[in-house]
Amino acid sequence: MFKDKFIAMLLLTYKAQGITAKTAETIYNVFGSDITEEAQIETKVKGVENIVKAFQSQEDARVQTAVTKVKAEKVEPIVTTPNPVEKKVETAIPAEETATERLLRTLTETVGNLATKLDGFEKNKVVDTRKNQFLEAVKDMPEAFKNPIIRNIERLLPTFTEEEFTSELATIQTDYSAYQTNLTKLGVSNFPKPNSGSPSNEAGKLDEKSALAIAEQILNN
Repeated sequence: MFKDKFIAMLLLTYKAQGITAKTAETIYNVFGSDITEEAQIETKVKGVENIVKAFQSQEDARVQTAVTKVKAEKVEPIVTTPNPVEKKVETAIPAEETATERLLRTLTETVGNLATKLDGFEKNKVVDTRKNQFLEAVKDMPEAFKNPIIRNIERLLPTFTEEEFTSELATIQTDYSAYQTNLTKLGVSNFPKPNSGSPSNEAGKLDEKSALAIAEQILNN
């Protein structure tokens, strides 16, 4: 019955020394088991002060030894700078084309080819239409005037936009008016044909062949 009281007083008295319950029980077994009266408890507790300090010193030494051993065995991590890893350039291997993908590719190519052909057909159709419009516009013009233009226009027709083509027709009409004016100044008006039996040259006028030659030079210059 005195054991619990002895241990409790021992722990309270030597709390500052950090005594443990296990140490307190050991001290009781050695120095307090012969207690027969409660009054003896305080005397016994005070009498074991040096014993508590001895126990605590041994405990501290044991703990310090363990800590030192752990520190000695502790291996510091070795910090190493990893060598730069060369990046391997992996060549992507194309996946095998499936039947569906092959069909889709074939259809895409076919549609593209058809679109190209259709575009070419439309362009040719536009060129032919413009050529007919041009020939209709110059059909009544003299060959000396229109032949050089026809040679150039056939080369340029595929490159014209609709606006450029319309503007070119208007320009030709303007140039033709100027051409007629030049012919009039030269003495040839609408290229009159000499009557049968009359001289080929009327007074004050050039014959048609000479006038056309001169007009062509003017046009080409």
